[in-house]
Amino acid sequence: GGIPVVEVEEEAPAAALTGSCVAFVRNGALQGVAFRDVAEGKYYPAGSLYTLPEQTEGATLTFNFGPNFKYPCPAVEGVPEPQPACKLVGPAEVDVPIKAVDTLISSHQ
Repeated sequence: GGIPVVEVEEEAPAAALTGSCVAFVRNGALQGVAFRDVAEGKYYPAGSLYTLPEQTEGATLTFNFGPNFKYPCPAVEGVPEPQPACKLVGPAEVDVPIKAVDTLISSHQ
């Protein structure tokens, strides 16, 4: 008898990437910095749409991870020059952790 016990090792907290940030840009205009000194780790883009109950037409959300942008990415004070997110990952079949989150991602190009 007895109750099975599962021991789980705690992971060390992820290190903050000093100088990193997550910022949002729409049509080349900086919308603001959401987070600074982001913890190292894997991040996955996501989007959400909200429509009113009486809205009958559809809604779309488009991501452009570069490298060809309709509008240039503006600089953000205190962080390195932004790079397209497409340059931060390897081939699709390889799981590559993103080590630098100093890229501005425009979700509406």
